Amino acid sequence: MSAENYKEDLDDGFMDGLLHEFIDSSLENLTAAQELSNLLKTGEYHTETIKEIFRMFHSLKGSSAIVGCMPVRNLAHSAESLLVKITEGQIQIDNDVADNIISTVDLLNSMIEDFGNSSKIGPELINRSNTLINQIDDILELDPTNRLQHMLFDEGLLNDLRESIGNDRREDSIKKLDRITAIIKNTVSPSESASFAENTSVFDELAEVEDDTDFPEPLYHKAIESLKAYLQSNGNRHIQSATSGLLEKIENIFEWSGPSEFLAEVIVDGHKDIQKLIKNTSENSKQSSKEAAMHKTMRVPETSLDEFIQLIGDLIIVREMIDDSRKRIDTQLTDVQLASEFKRHVDSFTITLSKLENSAMTIRKQSVKMLLNKLSRLAREIAAKVEKSINIDLIGSDTLIDKSLIELLEAPLIHIITNAVDHGLEKEDERASSGKESKGNITIKVVEDDESIFIDISDDGLGMNFEKLREKGKKIGVATDLSSNEELLKIIFLPGFSTASEVTDISGRGVGMDVVKKELEKAGGTINIQSEEGKGTTFTLKMPKSITTQIIQGFVLEVAGETFIIPVKNVRESFHPSKAKTVRMYDKFDCLETRGEVMPIVKISEYLYGEHIKSYEEIFIIVEEAGRNYALLADRVVGIQQVVLKELKGLKMLKQVFSGAALMGNGNVALVLDLANFLETSVESVNRS
Repeated sequence: MSAENYKEDLDDGFMDGLLHEFIDSSLENLTAAQELSNLLKTGEYHTETIKEIFRMFHSLKGSSAIVGCMPVRNLAHSAESLLVKITEGQIQIDNDVADNIISTVDLLNSMIEDFGNSSKIGPELINRSNTLINQIDDILELDPTNRLQHMLFDEGLLNDLRESIGNDRREDSIKKLDRITAIIKNTVSPSESASFAENTSVFDELAEVEDDTDFPEPLYHKAIESLKAYLQSNGNRHIQSATSGLLEKIENIFEWSGPSEFLAEVIVDGHKDIQKLIKNTSENSKQSSKEAAMHKTMRVPETSLDEFIQLIGDLIIVREMIDDSRKRIDTQLTDVQLASEFKRHVDSFTITLSKLENSAMTIRKQSVKMLLNKLSRLAREIAAKVEKSINIDLIGSDTLIDKSLIELLEAPLIHIITNAVDHGLEKEDERASSGKESKGNITIKVVEDDESIFIDISDDGLGMNFEKLREKGKKIGVATDLSSNEELLKIIFLPGFSTASEVTDISGRGVGMDVVKKELEKAGGTINIQSEEGKGTTFTLKMPKSITTQIIQGFVLEVAGETFIIPVKNVRESFHPSKAKTVRMYDKFDCLETRGEVMPIVKISEYLYGEHIKSYEEIFIIVEEAGRNYALLADRVVGIQQVVLKELKGLKMLKQVFSGAALMGNGNVALVLDLANFLETSVESVNRS
């Protein structure tokens, strides 16, 4: 079908609301359907899974027809028919069937997004839809003319055309004729509008049995088949248990007495009991749905949420200003009771604001489960293409993270997973020769702390070839024979760098990791690699919890009269230099020795200003970064406070060592140190001196 506008000529306001509701609810349902359909490839599903996917397709078929999005309606209808046949036991789920269902969910998602963006579905998606419908029809062995008949007659399109022509509505008639012509031109396979209603005719016949002679044996076998169909079509364990018990009972009676009036009564009464059980189960399900519906939701534009969170950030700054004023008032106010009351009000405001902040951040959060499931399916598909066997382990899939962060992470994670399967993991024979289990293992782990999200992607494959990295690094002048493995791993993030021996249609084109790093850093994140040759590789992504407004607990310190901030979570302790023991290493740089541990001393003023400006008051701050401890030397510690990070724009400075700036309560601006970059560059600078 050609790309066209499928909106009906309805009132604009009503139609806009209807379309928004259709798109939002459909995408929400397809998210759940995607998770369920992925189970079909793993075998970890039951009949209730199929029924749930069916209900989603059935709902989508109806709602898409209401808003006039017929391509979505047609694909959903075709997939619905496939699920009916599966439920009836006429079609078994194999790889091809599972792939068709998964592809349908993905394509429906793309079609609805396209429809939401432009009120039309592009020809490329239409063609893909028609191809997929034809594949489903081949599985169903359907005659295309039946589908055409259903679309033209059952949907009333010909009657609508006849009415438009009869009332001399020329433009309307042309539109309807064009639509019918497009349908005929792109005729796709039929699908049955089926339901899960049970066929009870056999039990009605048995209820009429009056004596032994009126109970033909074929009727008994028909009843057995009908009861067995219950087992296939119903996933409820109580119904399955009752049906299995009834089957065993009537088979024993038949073996003992053959067809009889007594057996007919047992079958009919047993069937009635099962029907009651089904009815009660259905009512309980409806009650659960009703209770769930009571928890109403309201959809809000993302921009409104972003603005709301930014305003909360501004409120935090105002709170710090009020608190700074309170501290100065305390020194001048003679009314002790009034000063105490003022402090109590500020504390109450702080508590309420903290609750508001947590609530606002939660609104933007979504489960990372859908993204991880998508990565899992992608890994399996790539593994099948390159003839590798893999296990996927997902840890922390229930973690909730910022929606915009999920969208940003998708492309980098896809790139890393693709490389892990295509280049990282070995084939079965290679793994066997190195003493590994035949299946390669990939683990995706998501954890969080108060301020950051951490994502680890690990494989137990070949690991990085450090000699190959060294060789390529030497060619481009960024490595030497003395370069450590840690230094060699950084080469991977250089533009155009690749160690792939050949270019495939999956990966190995020499682009990617530099772009991944830049995109993550733009959002305030970092990426690190750990690898052991022959053992595997781990990529660790560290991202702020929000990429719109970042609010952190800041450790405020002073250096050469200026205020700087480092994240509290990195600070381990602080103490006066008089309590510390310093040692000179290699006659090049100073280190701090405490509790048997030696760590480098980083003099902040020396790095930032080119010389160490000694203060009358100095303090060591022990910080941890990437598993190592460092001793920062500052003038004094101001305190700990919550700060809102603001982006640095238009300033000529060492931006790479600052993650942003924060407005303090006294009106001054403090720079926030990007501790990872600051320590890396400052320690390198010390080592070179």
